[in-house]
Amino acid sequence: MKKYFALILAIAMVLMTLGIFSSCNQKSPANGKDGLTPTIGENGNWWLGDHDTGVKAAGVDGEKGADGEKGDKGDKGDKGDTGAAGAPGSKGQTGAPGAAGADGRTPKFKINPMTYRMSVSYDDGATWEELDCSFDHSHVTEYDYPMDTVVKDAGTIATSNNKYTIAEGYHGALIKVEDSVFDTVTITKRESSDTMGYAFLAKELCVGYSPSYATGYTKVIWSSADSVTLKIPDNARYLYIYHNSNDKYMLPSAVKFSKSGETPTVDENAIRIAIWNIGHFSMGASPNTKLTDKDFEAKLADYKDFVYNAVDADVIGLAEYSAKFTPSNLAKNTLFADYTTAFEGTQSRYSCNALYSRVPISNIQQKTYECNKTAGPLHTNLIAASDYYYLTADLTINGETVKLVSTHLAFHSNLTDDTVNKNQILELLEIYEEYDKVIMIADWNVKEFSYFDLFTDAGYTLANTDETLYTYANSNKSLDNIIYKGVTVSDFTLAGTNLSDHYAVYATVTVE
Repeated sequence: MKKYFALILAIAMVLMTLGIFSSCNQKSPANGKDGLTPTIGENGNWWLGDHDTGVKAAGVDGEKGADGEKGDKGDKGDKGDTGAAGAPGSKGQTGAPGAAGADGRTPKFKINPMTYRMSVSYDDGATWEELDCSFDHSHVTEYDYPMDTVVKDAGTIATSNNKYTIAEGYHGALIKVEDSVFDTVTITKRESSDTMGYAFLAKELCVGYSPSYATGYTKVIWSSADSVTLKIPDNARYLYIYHNSNDKYMLPSAVKFSKSGETPTVDENAIRIAIWNIGHFSMGASPNTKLTDKDFEAKLADYKDFVYNAVDADVIGLAEYSAKFTPSNLAKNTLFADYTTAFEGTQSRYSCNALYSRVPISNIQQKTYECNKTAGPLHTNLIAASDYYYLTADLTINGETVKLVSTHLAFHSNLTDDTVNKNQILELLEIYEEYDKVIMIADWNVKEFSYFDLFTDAGYTLANTDETLYTYANSNKSLDNIIYKGVTVSDFTLAGTNLSDHYAVYATVTVE
């Protein structure tokens, strides 16, 4: 801008000079010669031809003006191009060698002939781990269990499933049947043995328990037959076979597993019903639980294993029941929490009854025996006949209503004629005579098995017809039974246990 200002000033001076020259010559101007074009000389002045005008072509810098206000921030510019890659860095130093690796393990494999699953061992066969790998077994029809592999030394149960447990002279061998591809087993008695014993168990035996207290699906059965063929319960874990040190009770000579060829079916009409004298959680030694809060977790696990695995009933009646599992825990909220319907009767010493169901059940009532009113005291002055009662309910099976009775009859001790529990039976028969379909489950406390004739004479059927199939662990008594009319009952089973002085008994009920 300064340069343009200087140029204009120079031109103006030239014009003024020409004007002065013109004003001195008053004569009319003649055609003049061509003018001179200004030029900038080496000294930076304007020149007219050879004449230095003394005027600088560039103006003198003016004083610096004040800073203007800061402008608005401009938009962000586009991202520039990525620069070229730098040169590679120099190679680092070589690290020290790592430690030598452990020697590899050569595995061994085998196929379990009971489950047709593969197992692997990394310690030369000392222990085996079953893999999630199954093989086709459609071509297999039977399997002879190798009896010569059964360990004859007494000891705790091992994962090999063929060692013994010992308690006061009792020995037994376990064969794992859980997940077996077979559904039937035939056990053959040794010729030199008088009797053989067997049972299906819910879990391994514990050292310190005799076989008759095994937590199982069946109580140990004694048989003098040359052989027996048994259906393996769907939820059985072990087959227990008995052995003793004398020649009367010896291991079987053969155990053969086979496939029956029957296709398992699910019958929605089938309901499993059980009765168990639970012994007040104190083995029947007291009308109140003796379990401590400290033992809660372990004992709860044992009881749950028995109730939900060994018995696994849809409807279970309980005699000698206590509402408390331990002093701080209710049985209804802990042990039986998975049952949708719960009815706990009045607790009066040994006579308390409860009914639990996970299938639809209605019209549950507690009723007293009329015959108790004149019976008087029983075996002590503290236990009166009036303490005993029964529970009644309606079950729906295959669309039909079935009357269910669950009770615990009076104990016969110190009664000369057992008139109390006999009259209680007769009263029940009279009350339910008008109903076509009835199931009665109870600890009947009969002094003799012949008392059950009262039921058969009235048209009922016994689920347990074998008086040698004892349900009371402390004596040779068959006190617990399922009695019925108008329905079909199958698969009657005694579930052995060391959790009470009674075994649980259960059966499957259907209605045509």
